[in-house]
Amino acid sequence: MSAVLEVRGVYKRFGGVVALEDVSLAVAPGEVVAVVGPNGSGKTTLVNVISGYVAPDRGSVLLEGRDITRWSAERRVRAGVVRSFQFPLLFPNLTVEENLRVAASGLKPYTLGEVDRRVVEEALHLFDLEAVRRRRVTELSEGHRKLLDVALAFVFKPKVVLLDEPTSSVSSQEKFAVMEKIVEVVKKSGASAVVVEHDLEVVKKFTDRVVQMMAGRVVKVAKTAEWSHD
Repeated sequence: MSAVLEVRGVYKRFGGVVALEDVSLAVAPGEVVAVVGPNGSGKTTLVNVISGYVAPDRGSVLLEGRDITRWSAERRVRAGVVRSFQFPLLFPNLTVEENLRVAASGLKPYTLGEVDRRVVEEALHLFDLEAVRRRRVTELSEGHRKLLDVALAFVFKPKVVLLDEPTSSVSSQEKFAVMEKIVEVVKKSGASAVVVEHDLEVVKKFTDRVVQMMAGRVVKVAKTAEWSHD
């Protein structure tokens, strides 16, 4: 099966620090891939390169075989590469529904103010947010905030969603339910996901394959069922 996302031989240096060195990976359609490693191993830089926030010094990023290395982050979103953040970038004084409406309106830049209600309703339903649709972000649990953050990404109908520590700051009681819902939506939609995650329980329970990084390099790639952290 051909890859929906490929990273080929990516190298990135910041001053005297090599953040990524000859990093390659491929993600199949419908696959959930975890990227793990200690702080400073290059995980976030890799996601920044894939999403277009950082340009590599060498190497390439391909979406469905098309070279998108020099595309802007905005163009990548329109093409289907969408990310969520470790700390959700939400409008705290708006409701859940209003945050989704703001995201949905961005899909129609030439019809400002015209929001696709169907897209908003679908996101509310997919992520079980209907019961809290009229609550402000400040009133939400961390789990609901994370779900809203990922729901915003799915407004754009992603082919690949990049998740930066989706269970960060979520309570131990909520983290499995949050990740289960996210993976359920990813699989149901036919999208693929790249998940940066420190919680190895989450990695082992919810991902298909693990890419382990150390000092800017990929040091191990394995199916999750066969992977051991060492």
